[in-house]
Amino acid sequence: MQRSSHSNEEQANPELQSAEFKLIKPAAHLSYVSSGGLIFDHNQFLLLKRRETSEWQIPKGHVEAGENFEDTALREVIEETGYNDLLLAADLGIQFNIFTRKGQRVEREEHCFLLRLARKEARQESVVLRRRRNQAPDDKQIFEAIWVPFEEVVELLTFETEKEFARRALAELKKH
Repeated sequence: MQRSSHSNEEQANPELQSAEFKLIKPAAHLSYVSSGGLIFDHNQFLLLKRRETSEWQIPKGHVEAGENFEDTALREVIEETGYNDLLLAADLGIQFNIFTRKGQRVEREEHCFLLRLARKEARQESVVLRRRRNQAPDDKQIFEAIWVPFEEVVELLTFETEKEFARRALAELKKH
């Protein structure tokens, strides 16, 4: 009695017998937590516009070891905007975002806070900002910080999770 080395599926489908199978290695998976904030002042939010792609974003970044979400949001917003006199006005909650970047699946837990300028003098005039002060010199992620009227913020933001955070911020501001 001769034994077949083919599976039942291969016996049922002769095309599989001649097909060449390639081992496909799945792309590396990345998962991380980020936190950021929407700064408001006089019916405007401060957004970041990425010069290379014209993407509009909320200032945010990775939560570092030992940091809580509020501390990360404040640190990242200060680093990315230059405004350092901020008060935490509200927690806008958490969202989960799954996307692909350069062929890699990325899962990100995003936290966002509503922040307000503590003093009128805190408003900075400089508009060209690097994403991080300690970034590598070859990192070309240059942003422009732009004050945007409340009524334009949801339409301008590029990513749906950030649009939702903006809607939550607007709802929070209507309460007061």
